Amino acid sequence: MLSKLGGVLIRAGSYHAVGHKRLLVAAAVLTPLAACAAPDAPVVEEAPATREALAELNEATLYFAQNSGIASFYVTRCGAAGIGYRLGTSTEMNLRFFDTLVARGYAPEQIAAAASRVSRKDVDDATAAHLKAKGVDGADDAAVCASATAEIGARSAVGNMMRRV
Repeated sequence: MLSKLGGVLIRAGSYHAVGHKRLLVAAAVLTPLAACAAPDAPVVEEAPATREALAELNEATLYFAQNSGIASFYVTRCGAAGIGYRLGTSTEMNLRFFDTLVARGYAPEQIAAAASRVSRKDVDDATAAHLKAKGVDGADDAAVCASATAEIGARSAVGNMMRRV
């Protein structure tokens, strides 16, 4: 399965734990975010430090935060209608995204810095723009849930973060 991360397609791989510290750092950094699958890749000892690499990290983090915010809106509003997170919880999706970035060679501090640049307003604006582009009234639960179901069926970036439960 391929997932899009900051304009780059990545192969979904198995989840692997690298310790309690990873969990704490990932939870602290990515709590408001949610899901890409981590590829199997060796741990890179030196973190990318070029402007291009850091710009890509910032772009990927913003892309993930906006899409996971949209998915979170759908799951929150449509949980009773059978819409849930693909990986079970937003925390699990955040950990997968964190692992993906670590596997690509970014240091936890770089990831934390990129995540700190994403504001709640960025996520809320992306959600409002997404609903408007889809012609969905955010106050209409039936329309919101129909849109969530359509996203899942279309396998969009947002839809791939959700599933029917």
